[in-house]
Amino acid sequence: MRWHYLLGFVLPAAALVHGWIPMAAGHMPRTSMTGLWLATFALGLLFLQLLIGLAAQRLRSESNSVARLALRRTHFVTMLVIAALALSHMLLN
Repeated sequence: MRWHYLLGFVLPAAALVHGWIPMAAGHMPRTSMTGLWLATFALGLLFLQLLIGLAAQRLRSESNSVARLALRRTHFVTMLVIAALALSHMLLN
């Protein structure tokens, strides 16, 4: 799980840098505003996903905890939503 935990910190940071560079350039090529909003929402969910993962990791000692299982399920569903938003962003832009 070490790589999973590392990816949890690297992915939001990489997404933030990926969005920051074109926006800071001052001029955007023809892009879809809907795609940009989807990407912005996905970025926010990436940071929420990081917090959910950290909370689930704190409850690791309680392997059958109802709270941990709920967090793991939420973590998984959030990942699916982020993937759908990222794919939509790529298709629109």
